[in-house]
Amino acid sequence: IFGSFKRRPLSKTFRGGDLTAIFGGFETDLRGATLAGQDAVLDLFILFGGGEIQVPQGWDVDVRATALFGAVEDKTPHLIKEEGAPARPKLILTGLVLFGGCDIKD
Repeated sequence: IFGSFKRRPLSKTFRGGDLTAIFGGFETDLRGATLAGQDAVLDLFILFGGGEIQVPQGWDVDVRATALFGAVEDKTPHLIKEEGAPARPKLILTGLVLFGGCDIKD
């Protein structure tokens, strides 16, 4: 609240978590993390703030968060899965963004 933080989890069993920014911001770098399963869920709550999430190349991002007077922008490349290829790791973003924003990059 009224501040910022940077996180770089290096977990080999990353399952997800919560990110909150109220009149502040966050930077989360997941490029060193490995998912415990096939997907992980990050729940966002942003109120008059912003954030940036960096994901490893090859991860799919599924934005399910609701944004009111704000935005959640997935700036990662959207690769088409080839038939027979194994499923890629998926980061699912849920939550609420009010008067703020969040960018997802690789």
